[in-house]
Amino acid sequence: MIVAEDALCLACGGALDASRKVVRLRGAHLVSCRQCRSWNYFPRASATGQIALHDDDDYFTHPYFENRQAQQARVDVRCRDLFTTLAGVPQAPNPRGARVLDIGCGGGELLDSARRQFGIDPTGLDVARYAVKQLEAKGIPAVHGVLGDLPAASRFDIILAIDVIEHVLDPSAFIADIAARLAPGGMAFLETPNHFSIVYGVGRLIANATGGWPPRALERLFPPHHVIYLSRAALTQAVAASGLELVRFYSRTLQMLDIGGSNVLRAGLGSLQLFDHLTGQRALNCMLLRKID
Repeated sequence: MIVAEDALCLACGGALDASRKVVRLRGAHLVSCRQCRSWNYFPRASATGQIALHDDDDYFTHPYFENRQAQQARVDVRCRDLFTTLAGVPQAPNPRGARVLDIGCGGGELLDSARRQFGIDPTGLDVARYAVKQLEAKGIPAVHGVLGDLPAASRFDIILAIDVIEHVLDPSAFIADIAARLAPGGMAFLETPNHFSIVYGVGRLIANATGGWPPRALERLFPPHHVIYLSRAALTQAVAASGLELVRFYSRTLQMLDIGGSNVLRAGLGSLQLFDHLTGQRALNCMLLRKID
């Protein structure tokens, strides 16, 4: 089921003007919200339709995911960087023995790495049965579904939501659900695309000039599984409403592990990110959040 284009902005609830198309793709486009400057993707699937898009074996056999699974050494480096960042927050939970939930865990590569390197107590959560089966094969507890499908008493010391919130139809409720699942003093890490970076700006120019060509390259920036590209204002507003403390907001560059596609595409994106360093608007926005005791 597809939602009508006169729907409200998923981030702030503001009315969308369908004429404010900022990205034109093959059979799809993004509309900018005047109030919060988030980009809403159309056509937009319903909640059940969005889950069905992800609960599909073909989604996880895409070369992007196969590339991630084949580069465990790079996953280990990314895992080490992430948990070192978390550990650097004053009074953050000790990773060793910490109950860690990875929302949208995929094949569990990150959780498996964190278990080996930091001794965490891992749990995966994904709407895709394919992903859950992969975690179970690694001996990692996994739940098929969304946050609300976890046992009511479940609480975690650390919650990860990496490249997830842009797939969610109610971002504010999603962050509120994370707050409800964190133990007192617990930490959450969220990561999502920064559509104000040079990388996304150039992608936008190419898409609008060509009508969505080349599709393989542009689908990495604007895949049909995304429903919203959240601005910093929208993200911080949702965090404030959830009662979580925003410890740090920062951006980071796309690493080679994050970039699927040809070597030419990787080289091009790598070059563009040099300009992102100059502007401070790197391709991925990150938030460290804390559950106040």
